[in-house]
Amino acid sequence: MSELYRGSSRPLGRTAGPEDVAYTIYTSGSTGRPKGVMVEHHAVGNRLTWMQRRYPIGPGDTLLQKTPISFDVSVWELLWWAVQGARVVLLPPGVEKDPERIARTIRDHRVSVIHFVPSMLGPFLDLLEDHPELAAGVGSLRSVFCSGEALPPERATQFNRIFDGGDPPRLVNLYGPTEAAVDVTYFDCPPASEGPVTRVPIGRPVENTTLYVLDRHGRPQPVGVPGELHIGGVQVARGYLGRPELTAERFVEDPFVPGGRLYRTGDLARLLNDGNLEYLGRNDDQVKIRGNRVELGEVQNALVALDAIRDAVVVDHRPGGGRGPVLVAYCTADRDLDPGSLRAALGNVLPAYMIPSSFERLDSLPLTPNGKVDRRALPAPSVDAAEATDSAPRTPRESVLADIWAQVLGVDRVGVHTDYFVIGGDSISMLRVRALAEKAGIRFTTDDFVRNPTVAGLAACVEDAADAGSAVPAGSAAPAPFALVSPVDRARLETYEDAYPITRLQLGLLFHSREKQDSATYKDVFRYSLAMPWREREFRAAFDRLVARHPVLRSSFALAGHAEPLQIVRSSVEGGLSVGDLREVPAAEAEAAIDEHIAARRRYDYRFDRAPLYHFRAFALPDTVELVFSFHHAILDGGSVANLVSELLQDYGHLLGLDLEPVPDTVPPSAALHVAQERAAIDTKAGRAYWRNLLTDATQPHLESFRPHEAPGTDERVECDLRLPADLVDALRATAGDRRVPVKSVLFAAHVLMLRAFSGERDITTGLVTHSRPDVEGAERTCGLFLNTLPVRVDAEQATWFDVVGRALDRERESYPHRRVPLAVRAGCPGRRWRSGSFLRADTATPCGPGRRPGRR
Repeated sequence: MSELYRGSSRPLGRTAGPEDVAYTIYTSGSTGRPKGVMVEHHAVGNRLTWMQRRYPIGPGDTLLQKTPISFDVSVWELLWWAVQGARVVLLPPGVEKDPERIARTIRDHRVSVIHFVPSMLGPFLDLLEDHPELAAGVGSLRSVFCSGEALPPERATQFNRIFDGGDPPRLVNLYGPTEAAVDVTYFDCPPASEGPVTRVPIGRPVENTTLYVLDRHGRPQPVGVPGELHIGGVQVARGYLGRPELTAERFVEDPFVPGGRLYRTGDLARLLNDGNLEYLGRNDDQVKIRGNRVELGEVQNALVALDAIRDAVVVDHRPGGGRGPVLVAYCTADRDLDPGSLRAALGNVLPAYMIPSSFERLDSLPLTPNGKVDRRALPAPSVDAAEATDSAPRTPRESVLADIWAQVLGVDRVGVHTDYFVIGGDSISMLRVRALAEKAGIRFTTDDFVRNPTVAGLAACVEDAADAGSAVPAGSAAPAPFALVSPVDRARLETYEDAYPITRLQLGLLFHSREKQDSATYKDVFRYSLAMPWREREFRAAFDRLVARHPVLRSSFALAGHAEPLQIVRSSVEGGLSVGDLREVPAAEAEAAIDEHIAARRRYDYRFDRAPLYHFRAFALPDTVELVFSFHHAILDGGSVANLVSELLQDYGHLLGLDLEPVPDTVPPSAALHVAQERAAIDTKAGRAYWRNLLTDATQPHLESFRPHEAPGTDERVECDLRLPADLVDALRATAGDRRVPVKSVLFAAHVLMLRAFSGERDITTGLVTHSRPDVEGAERTCGLFLNTLPVRVDAEQATWFDVVGRALDRERESYPHRRVPLAVRAGCPGRRWRSGSFLRADTATPCGPGRRPGRR
C-alpha cells in the first residue's frame, strides 16, 4: 500500500480503450457449467449514457445499491450515481430480501432511485399496502426499475394503487441478458389514470441497439407473430471467456448490418402494433422424463454421432400401467443394435435420464411427403417381458394374486417369491393391485403390501388378516363436503361444491411459485400428438365428462380470508378447454402457433383464486390432433396427469365409435381424504413418536468443501449425474435380482455409504420421495397432489455392503405406515430443520418405485 502514496501526481495514462473488456460476469449454463460473459467498455458506457438521458439523476438524488455484484444490475447501481454526482446508500448483505428494512432505508436516506426483481417488488408492495405508514415514508422515490423476471400486470396495477395521487414515482420495466450489457429494452408502465394494467411488454430498444424477432430461418417475423429475439448494436458482448464454440453458436453475423453481430437470446418474443416488444418465454422444445426436462434433439444428435448409427429419431413413450414416460430411440444401422454398448457410449456425453430406455432398429425412418420423419408411422416399441423363473402359485389365493400382478405389470407370469418392486412395481400401481384384489375377495392394506412384497408373503398375510377380521384400515371413508372446514368458513362457502384445507406441500409450491413468478417452476406443459380423427363436439363432450368426474379440475385456492388456506371446489368452471383448427394453415405456421401457446403457458401467470388452474388446448391438424395440457403443479402430480389424459382420450375414442368402453361415471374418492389422513397422521401419537424417536439426536452429514480456500458461493443447487458403464449396470441388476432387492435399494445404499465416506459418520440420515394417496379402492384414479418425503436413518457401519442395503430397505418398509406425516412436521420432531440438500433426489427416489420429484423442472 505504501507504493500508492509515492506515485507520480501526473494524470494517469490510458489503461484501456472502448474495445477492451470492462468486466467478465458469469451466468448459469444449460449444461451446468457457468459461462463467463466478456462485456466491453463501450457497451457499459452506452448503457449508462442512455439511462442518464432517459431517466436523468443528479446531486439531489440518492440511489439504493442492493443488488449482489454477481448479478449484472449491480453494474449500473455501482457506476451511474458516481458518474452523475448523486449519492448512494449500501444495504447490508442479506437485507435486500427484507422489504421492511428496504422501506425504512428509503425513508431514512431519502432514496429516489431503486431497482427490484419483480419477485421482490411483490412483497415490497404488499408490505406498503398493508402498512400505510410505511408507504407514506417512501415518498422520496422518483424511479423504480424492474428487471430480471417478467413483471406481472397485477403488480403494475398494485404499484399505481399504492402511489396514486400527488407526484408518484415512475415504474419502468427493463429487459436484457447478461450478454448485452445488462438491459436493452425499456417500458414505462402506464400511470393510474389509464386504469388497470393488462399487459407489461419489455418495450423498445435503448439507444444504439437493434432488436429483431426472427423465425428459425433468420427471417423477420411480422407484427404479432412470435420468433426468437436477437440483439444487435454496441451493447452486444464480446463472447464467452474460453468458450469459442459456444460464442460462435450464440453470437452470429448480423445479416442486416454489414460487419454487425447479433446475440441469439433463446427468448421468444413478438412485436406489438404499438412498436413495443412482448416477451413470451423460452423457445426450448422439451419433454419431461422422470421430472427432468429433456430436449429430444440433443439425445438424437448424440445417437447420430455414434459410429454404429446412421440415422435416428427419439420420441417419448408412455408404456402404461401407471408408469411415467420413457425415451425410445428408433435407429437405422448396418448391424444389430447392442443396447448395452449404446447406453455406455451415450453415458459418456449425456446424463442418465436422457439415455433411451429402449432402442429399435429400422431399415429406414418413415418420412412424410415433405421429407420430415413421420412419427405417427413409427412402430410401437417392443416391451421385454419380465423374467419369471420363480415358483408357480401353490394355492388359489396365490394364483389370483399372481395373475393380478402380471396384469398390472404387463408381464406373462409372476413367481410367488418375486419381489413386486424388483420387477418394476411401484407405489402407484400397487393401488391398482389392491383394488383388483379386493374385487376378487382378497383384502389387505398397502402397509401389508409393503411389508410383504411377494405373492407368497402377501397371501399368507391375507390369511392371517382374514382370521383376525377385516383388513380395511380405519379412517378410510371420504369426509363429507366441507367436513374439514371450520363452521364459520362453512357458512361462507355454501355456494361451492366442497372445500378443504390445502396440504403442507401445496403451500410450499404456491409460495415458491410466487417467489419467482416469471420462471417455469411448477408450471408444467405436456404435449401429446394423437393420430385420431378430429370432431370438436365429441371432444368437448369427453372433456365435460372429465371435469364432472374430477373435482380438482374445478378447484382453486383461497390463501386468505378464511381460518386457513383452502382448496375450493366449484360445481362448474369455464375456460379449461380451447380449440385451434389449423387444418387449413400451412404446416410451418401451425407449428409456430403451437410453439407460441406452449411458450406462453410455460410462464403463465396463474391466479390461484381463480379456477381453472390448468388448460387443455387441442390443435386440429390435417393428420393429427396436437393436445397441449398445461397446469400448476400444486394441483396435480405425475400419476394424476396420466389419469386425466387417459380418461379424456378413452371417452373421446368411445364417442368416435372406436372399440373402447366409456370411462365409468363413478367419481373417484375425494382428495379431501388425503388431507384428512395427513392431518390424522400429524395428530397420531404413534406416527409422531416414530419420527421423533427416529430423528432424535440425528445429525445431517457434514460434507467438507472440496475447495475450502474459496469463499462460499450462492445457495443455488448444483446437480451431477453419475453415468455407470453398461457392464456395471447389467451386473447391478443381476446382483439385485439374486439378492431379491430392488435396484433402487442397492443404489440408495451406495448413496448412504458415500455420505459415510465423505462425512466420516456412521449414523446417516437422508431421505426419499414417495406418494401418500389414500389407501382405498379407486384411489389410483383420484387426481391431485399426493407427494411426500420420507427421512431414512441408517447405521452405515455394517459388516458388508448388502447389510447396509438390507438395513435401508427395512427402514423404508418400517416407516411406510407413518408416511403421511408431512416432511415439515417430521423435520420439527427433534427440534431442528433439515435442509433439502440432505435428502436424496434420485431418479429412483421412492420407497416403492420410480421417483416423482416436485422440485425439479
